[in-house]
Amino acid sequence: MQTDRIYVGVLLLAGFLWLRFRARKLQEAERSRALMGSMLFLVPMLIGGRWAFDKLRFGEFQNLAIEMVGLAAVIAVTGFVFMTPGRGEKP
Repeated sequence: MQTDRIYVGVLLLAGFLWLRFRARKLQEAERSRALMGSMLFLVPMLIGGRWAFDKLRFGEFQNLAIEMVGLAAVIAVTGFVFMTPGRGEKP
């Protein structure tokens, strides 16, 4: 079934566009933290997730649902943890 790859691709595209939107709101000093978080958390999780999702032994639609929830969770953690704008300087 190739339509599941289309669903996953659309989810990844939407997630990366959302991460891009959040990254654009960051100040210059916060971008290094976002870049390191993306490189050290997001990339290994996506690669490891793909490997883990291929090992699942559920039905076709259950695997797709688990994979999409897992990808959405990884993208959400990356956006809310590493790409959070700073609180600003206190006077």
